[in-house]
Amino acid sequence: MSGTSLDGIDAALVDIELRGPGDLGIELLSGLTLPLPDGLRSEIAAMIDEGSASLQRLALLDARLAGLFAEAALAAVAAAGRSPAEVFAVGSHGQTVWHVARPDECAGESLRASFQIGDGSRIAIASGMPTVSDFRPADIAAGGTGAPLVPFFDRAVAGRFPKPVVFQNFGGIGNLT
Repeated sequence: MSGTSLDGIDAALVDIELRGPGDLGIELLSGLTLPLPDGLRSEIAAMIDEGSASLQRLALLDARLAGLFAEAALAAVAAAGRSPAEVFAVGSHGQTVWHVARPDECAGESLRASFQIGDGSRIAIASGMPTVSDFRPADIAAGGTGAPLVPFFDRAVAGRFPKPVVFQNFGGIGNLT
């Protein structure tokens, strides 16, 4: 993943075992951060600035970032001494370049929307691993707001801690769950 801070690409290989309702076994096998190449950070930031994006640049950055996400996924797998064949799936939410959290009018309909770059199909082909993506648009399609996504994981692991428990998400935008 890469977040609003645009400081790099974070990748982790995690073994997750569902033991029962609300009971997950989680083991971090590897984790790493790959810095964004020179110039890419500023190009992504320019995409986020309203009115400065061209569709051609957006399409090219979508492909470029997907290739880097695949590299990061493969590096995390290698760092754990595993092979891509052992990975169930890569999960990538992409890099958010535009998020409409509050409904806005579009051609007579009030809608929420979110757009991420880092093409999941390209990640799957480049890494050789099944890839799941489009989490934010899927949440919006199901009636959610598309963000934040971290609380889903927090809720899944909260069962292992005494209550009350609070999780802090640090990034370009911080929040508590």
